[in-house]
Amino acid sequence: MGNPRFSRKRLSISEFCGGVPERPNGVDSKSIGLRKGARGFESRPLRQLSGPYQNLRGMAFPPEIDQLLKEADQSMRKSVAYLEGELAKLRAGRVSPDLVEEIRVEYYGSVLPVKQIASVSVRDARTLVIRPWDKNALESIEKAILAADLGVNPNNDGEQIILAFPPLSEETRRTLVKKAHQLGEQARVAIRNIRRAILDQLRKLKTEGFPEDLIHRAEQDLQKTTDRYIEE
Repeated sequence: MGNPRFSRKRLSISEFCGGVPERPNGVDSKSIGLRKGARGFESRPLRQLSGPYQNLRGMAFPPEIDQLLKEADQSMRKSVAYLEGELAKLRAGRVSPDLVEEIRVEYYGSVLPVKQIASVSVRDARTLVIRPWDKNALESIEKAILAADLGVNPNNDGEQIILAFPPLSEETRRTLVKKAHQLGEQARVAIRNIRRAILDQLRKLKTEGFPEDLIHRAEQDLQKTTDRYIEE
């Protein structure tokens, strides 16, 4: 299987922040450095991996190495997908249920995301309405939202929770840019940690008798996979 190429459209920081000026403080998507060449993120389906994993020279690896390289590719892909989901929440020009659906709430001894105990709807561009299926969960949801520090005070009317988000200010834009930086760095660290773990497994195979040149080729392929997910 050759090196996959993905079709992406460029997303500027204005798209991350929901239509704010392209350079609110001289900062754009390129300066954030989330992808080499200022190319943005967009959702894409997982590539189906089947048959022996092949390096760029088309030479198949043994099953043990094949499996490790597949695991690396899929784990790194999941890290990027998680980053895309988090960046989607920063698009503050119009509120989205994504902002609150994953907030964890203590509910009868369990910790569950909001979306499992309530419906979340959009009333208008800046207002979300959370209606729990069990009114006894209202207080717990309200407490969890406050702890999430979304910059909004929940209004609990006894039936539902109304979140009226303020207009996007210059300070909020700067906060969003800073948050995007942090998310990008967290994704890069996660990808490098995956690489390190797979490298350890490859080197263990070498001690078990796998040829050194074969392990070296696998390490090269692993590095190329790592670079692709960090730089593209």
